[in-house]
Amino acid sequence: MTNRILFDRSFWALSVICLTQAGCSSDRDPGGAAASTPPIPTPAPGVQLILGFDTSASWKPHLPASARIGARLSSHLDPNRDQLTAFRIDRSTWEFYDSRPPDGATACLRILWRELSKPPAVEGTWPATFYQRAVERSESSQQSVVVAFFTDGDNDNPAQVPHWRAAGAALAANPRVAAVAIYGVSASNWASVRSLLGPLGDRLLLYSESDMDPSVLMQRIDSLVHH
Repeated sequence: MTNRILFDRSFWALSVICLTQAGCSSDRDPGGAAASTPPIPTPAPGVQLILGFDTSASWKPHLPASARIGARLSSHLDPNRDQLTAFRIDRSTWEFYDSRPPDGATACLRILWRELSKPPAVEGTWPATFYQRAVERSESSQQSVVVAFFTDGDNDNPAQVPHWRAAGAALAANPRVAAVAIYGVSASNWASVRSLLGPLGDRLLLYSESDMDPSVLMQRIDSLVHH
């Protein structure tokens, strides 16, 4: 009996010591090497759609068409499950909608245009902040993420280019990001936008001002919504 008591006490003491030392942690293999980072789980059903609208003077003539396309994209979401987030971009990035998508394109267009018809607080376009916000949302979302940005691709703050490039790499590294579409890129900005977002590969969709066709992105959204 005395030996049994001593054994129990020794076993208990050893267990406590092991639990308080990293070398006995359960997340290490028998050789003591740290366990690999757990994989990102499969996205939850549904879609997180992130819309960005350039409200600078150079893009103002295209804002009505941008709002209509944004509303059409939103209409492909499931209003009972999916999530819509919308930003306006000038020198700052302002979130003006973040909730379940409105029921139908008309209702969404009304919400978008109520905000986008207002003049920008300050002229100019600093897009890097929008991409950073998209990264934050994509990393916090449990659903598949689709980003659509309506802009000519102008960047009035060259100092932000490294942040833009880093955001592109972060979006590319996140397997939940299903597509990033940029609508309206001017010929003079095409190469730089493609370079900065190049790590996205075939998940990057670029469209010129004269070819803002949302059909491909709608198909991708549909495939995710009905997955």
